[in-house]
Amino acid sequence: MTPREILGSFCEPVTVQGSVLEGPWRDGAYAYATNRCWMVRMPAFGMGSLIGRTPEHPTSASVAALFDKAPQAGFAPMETLPTVNPCPRCWGTLTVQTHACLSCAGKGKFEHYRHEYDCAPCEGSGRAWSGDSPSPQVRALPP
Repeated sequence: MTPREILGSFCEPVTVQGSVLEGPWRDGAYAYATNRCWMVRMPAFGMGSLIGRTPEHPTSASVAALFDKAPQAGFAPMETLPTVNPCPRCWGTLTVQTHACLSCAGKGKFEHYRHEYDCAPCEGSGRAWSGDSPSPQVRALPP
């Protein structure tokens, strides 16, 4: 799942027509989503285009204020998750530039004493990634 799909799973169901909460929105460097029960905030990096916050969208401060008014409930921000470094092959774009593997001539396998083995450098795919920068030409395969 992409970060946007993960965030979208916390949105209000589309059954509430015209709700601004049907999809995630951007406010500064963060993207938000809520289903009116949970509100999730994630860094907006890699989310693509999101609508900006409107007056109808709640803010984390307004949600915290609601919990402060309720004596039986409390508000505690979720602990910060560790920063994940982007993939060195696609740099978080899910695309890489590839070429036929030089070790197996693009076959993904090699033969040794009449036994066939998966090629280790290309992990049996027959393709090897090239370069340090992403290219939109080839979609990366999931690990």
